[in-house]
This record gives sequence, structure tokens and C-alpha cells, in this order.
Amino acid sequence: MLIKSIEMKNFRQYRDTKMSFSCDETRNVTIVKGDNGAGKTTLAQAFLWCLYGETDFRDKEVLNRKVRELMNKDATKVVSVKLEVKYNGKDYLISRTQKYDKKFTAVHAEPSNLAVYMIENGNTKHVDNVEKGYLIKKMLPKELSRFFFFDGEQIRVMSEDIDKGKSKDFKEAVQGLVGLIGMQNALRHMKPSSSLNTVIGYYEKQIDSKGDKKLSENSNKIHEKEDKKELLTKQIDEIELELKVKEAKKESLWQKIQASNSSIEIKEKYKKAKKNYDNLNSQRPRCINEKVLDAFRTNLYDFMTKSLIDFTIDEINKINKEETEKKALYRLETNTVKEILKSGKCICGEPLVEGDFHYENLLKLLQIVPKKSLGAKLDEIKNQSENIKHNAKNYYKKYSNMLEDFEELENQISVAADEESSLYNQLTDTTEGEKARIEYEKIKRDIISLQSTITSKKAAIITIDKDIARLNEERKKLININSTNAKYIKASNYAKALYESLNKEYTQKEEITKNNLEEKINEIFPKIYDGGMKIEVNNRYDIKVVVDEDDLVDGVVEKNTAQRYSIIFAFITSIISMAKEKAQEEAETMLLLENDTKQAEILRNEGFPLVMDAPLSNFDKTRIKQICSMLPEVAKQVIFFIKDTDGDVAESHLEDRILKRYEIAKVNDSSVESVIKEIN
Repeated sequence: MLIKSIEMKNFRQYRDTKMSFSCDETRNVTIVKGDNGAGKTTLAQAFLWCLYGETDFRDKEVLNRKVRELMNKDATKVVSVKLEVKYNGKDYLISRTQKYDKKFTAVHAEPSNLAVYMIENGNTKHVDNVEKGYLIKKMLPKELSRFFFFDGEQIRVMSEDIDKGKSKDFKEAVQGLVGLIGMQNALRHMKPSSSLNTVIGYYEKQIDSKGDKKLSENSNKIHEKEDKKELLTKQIDEIELELKVKEAKKESLWQKIQASNSSIEIKEKYKKAKKNYDNLNSQRPRCINEKVLDAFRTNLYDFMTKSLIDFTIDEINKINKEETEKKALYRLETNTVKEILKSGKCICGEPLVEGDFHYENLLKLLQIVPKKSLGAKLDEIKNQSENIKHNAKNYYKKYSNMLEDFEELENQISVAADEESSLYNQLTDTTEGEKARIEYEKIKRDIISLQSTITSKKAAIITIDKDIARLNEERKKLININSTNAKYIKASNYAKALYESLNKEYTQKEEITKNNLEEKINEIFPKIYDGGMKIEVNNRYDIKVVVDEDDLVDGVVEKNTAQRYSIIFAFITSIISMAKEKAQEEAETMLLLENDTKQAEILRNEGFPLVMDAPLSNFDKTRIKQICSMLPEVAKQVIFFIKDTDGDVAESHLEDRILKRYEIAKVNDSSVESVIKEIN
């Protein structure tokens, strides 16, 4: 999407203003200069209000104040902003209007109204209400707008969000760009749940359990477990976000402590001790998860029943001894008696005739002798008991080894903590340092507590998953497979398989997207901010600056203002680059599916505007030059709103890229009305 022009009527400072922007391939920059308070921010916000009906102003009323003051009783005034844009090879007019009515002394605003028209051969064609919302979203999704329309204040807020671990907006922007939001919605709509609002939940609820108390109870238990797992997962996400904030605060406090200490040698020793402690402490949750909990789950039953098994084996041995001494026929089986009767002769050689005394006694014996001899049964129990005893012995050995490993790690952590604490106490005794040190220790305890909470909740989820698997196996046996149930079981199984497949694809695509973003940021960041640094982006889209120098703790460096802003510019530029790549992909798809060469070429050349209000205020002249040379190359269209003090510097670096220049001025030095004049 490229913005050809904007027209504003009664929109805040602008009574009746129209201006056009450069859409040239080479000279694609428009400069709008003005002092603070002249109306640069209002102009920037006019784009957002027209497209989405929202602004970042605290006062949401957009009616010009002078027009408002001159309104008579029962008068109506209309605010309008019109954008003429080029998208997908076609021209569109986007218009948003809002009526203001004065009743007695109060002025009431009606909801704003959006209208979209397609311009073709000088004629306008109205886009219907259903299509217009979809069209705006295709042109520029709302979740991406803050990265294409932004000001210096937004850059500051974005940088603070990164420091505080509030990376949700960044993540949603990238996911929306590559289509992951749609996949997320599909997964949310399908996922296993007790709610009828999900596909799997609906099908599971339809399986008939009426009259079957056990099946009904089983279903309720599964739903309870799934709801508990969902709650635990949500709690873990919230705690991990809190943990991120705590860790950032800890790092900030550490920087203060370092700054307040004059001893370089102690600082260096402490950094190494801290790195060693953090490394050992990071192994603790993994040791608990992979060793302690794993060992606890394996053969625990065998170990807990070891004493009972020992008693059982002793009793079996006693029975074997007593029966052997008695020479009792305790190993006699049903089949043996039947064979004697069938042969017609006793083992002593005496004939057996049906009806005589010996024959009848054997028949009576047949009624009480087990199919399998008591001796054989006891042998079988003894063998099973020996196996359990063997497993219990292995469990004890495995658990003992695990405890030794865990104790060794705990000892190492304790030694490392003592060393860190000893060096830490030598760092500083200044008031500022003491305050930071007290808070630092509290933050450390908070972090350990949060990590422990996360570990316990993850362990609970493992247990819940096992319970759900067991309950589902029980459910299969309980379900009455009638024709109706069979239909819903089949649908549920199909939905579950589809959910697993889609979830796997989503995970893979998200990883590829994150890696692609990280790669692009690292291509752009060094061009703005030099210093041999690298950007890392994790799965939560938290951004960390690292270097390769060994003398830095964890390779992490403190972010200053220029560096933070450079990261944001690199991120925004990466977003634009990824948007262009997506347009290229859509072009290739168009060519492949529809063989539409003309439309594919239009998509390939599709551009995106970059509208920036006072973005250069926090950069030195060198970085302003780097930013000015890079942005027109990345964005198809650049619109700069800049202060007069920054304007001369920016213009000197953009001279060969600027096609249009404007200047904003207040009318009679008024704060309620401004005009825009084009500069030749």
C-alpha cells in the first residue's frame, strides 16, 4: 500500500487541508517540517484514525476546538479524513467521518463511519461493508500499524517494553505478518477442552454417557484435568513474564553496584564468580526435572512394596518347606486327577471302576483340586515377587546415585554462592550501592522462588498428562460403541489428529519465523549501531544484546538509549523486509495457482509506507546519516515529520531521495489551527 494523498476537514488543528505524497520509485521521500506543537503528531495520527478509527491522543474527541466553540444549539459538524491509496495495482479512496451534534450546551459525538471506494477510470465504486474491513486488513493489519506509523514517543515506549520483557506486541506483529495468528486461532478453536466452544470439546461432549455413571465420571475427571493443565500453563506464562522483569531488574541493579565500586579486581573476580554461580544454579531445575522427578516416577511402586515382598517370599519358602516335609500332594492339579480317572488305574496299580469307593473319592478330590497346582501358583508369585524385589533394588541404587549427583550439585552451588557472596560484600559501601545491594539480594531470592514455582507447576503438568492418558484408556473401555457414539468418536479422533498435525506445523513455522527475524535484525543493526554486538531473539520475542568478549557477564551488555532505539529501528526495518518477502510469496502463489503473470508482477512490486513523526531526536549525526540512507531503500515510501532542528540534517542526507517538501505553521500562532504549505 502506498499513500497518494490525505485530506482533513475539522480534524483537530486542520480545518480544511489536503496534501499529496511522493510515490516515485527512486525519489520516494516526503519531508514535513514543523516546530513542536505545530501539528506534526496530529497529521501522523490522522492516518491511523482514518484506517482504524483510533488515535493515541488522551482526548479522543477529534473535532477542531474552534469549530466546536462556534457551534450553535442543534448544530451538526462533521470531521472527515480521506486517504487516497494505491494497493494491489488499484486506486482506493478510504474515508472516515464522524458527526458531532450540539444539544443545549453539550456536544455529542456519534460513532465514526468508514467508507471505502475503488477508483477506476475516474469513477468510484463503493466497497461493501463486509469487504471493506477485510480490504483494510489486507492493506495493513492493525497489529502491524504501530510499526509503519510511529513517532519518537512510541520508539521510547517500545524500547522500555523490550527492557521489561513486554514483547507481546512484537510477537503478535511478526505472527500476524506471516499468518501465524490464523493458525493460533485455529488451534484455539480446536484444542482439547471441557468447553463446547472448541471442536474437540464439542465432539467429546456429544459422546453419549447417559445411564453410564462410570463413563460420565471419567469424562468429568478428564475435563477437570484438562482445565487444570490449561490454568497451570497460563500461570507458568505469567510467572515467566514476571521472571523476565525480575531478571532485567537484577541486571540493572548489578550495573549500579558495579558503577559504585572502585575496585576493578574485585569486580572481575565477582563477575566470574557470578557467572559460575548462575551457570550452576541454571542446572538445578534441569537436574530436578530430568533426574529427581524421573527417578521418582520409575519403579517407585516396587520400592515402596519391598518390605511386603520380602515377607511374601519368606512365607512362600515356609509353605514349600512344610509341604515338602509332609510329602503332601500340594502340587496336584486338576489335569492329573482327570488323567488317572481316564486311565482306569490308580498309580498304585489298583483298578478303578466307576461307582466303587476309590473312584468316588477321586471324583470328590477333583472338586477341590485347583486347575493349577498350589505349588506352581506359589512359584509364579515367588517369581513375580523376585522381579519386584530386583526392580526395587535397582530403584534404590538409581535413586541413591541421583541423590549423590544432586547433593554434589547443591554443594557446588553452595560453594559458588559463598564465593559470590564473599566477593559481593567487598564491592561497595556507598549509600547508592548499599540500596542496590539490598534490593539485588531480594530480587535474587524472588527469582529462585519463581524458578521453584515454575518447576513445581511443570512437574504437576507432567503428572496431569499421565492422568489424562490413563483416563482416556479407561474411557475407551467404558464407551458404548453404538452408531451415534461411533460417529462422534471418529470425528473427535480426526480432530485430535488434525490438532496435533497443525500444532506441529505451527511450532516449526514459528521457529523458522523467529530465526528469520533474528537474522534480518542482525543484518540491519550493525548498519545503525556499530560495536561488534549481536541481537538474540528468544521464543517469547524478548531481545538481548550480546558480545563475544569473555570479560562480560554472560556476554550481556547494558543497553543505552541510542542502542535501544537502534534495536527498534532494526526491528521495524526487519518487519518491512518480511512484509516484502510475504508479498513475493503471494506473487509466486498467484503465478502458480492462477497463472496470472500481470497480477503476480503487481504483488511483487507491492510496497509499504513508513510514516515517522520525530524519529531522529535521540540519534547523533552519524546514526542519522545511516538511518536516512537505509530507510528509503527498505520502504517503498517514506514520510518524515521532523522538527526544524533535525530537518536540515536529515535533508542533507536525503537530498537525492526527496520529491516533496512541506512545512506546518500555526495560524496566527494559535494552538487550535494549523496550515500546511508545500515548499518548492
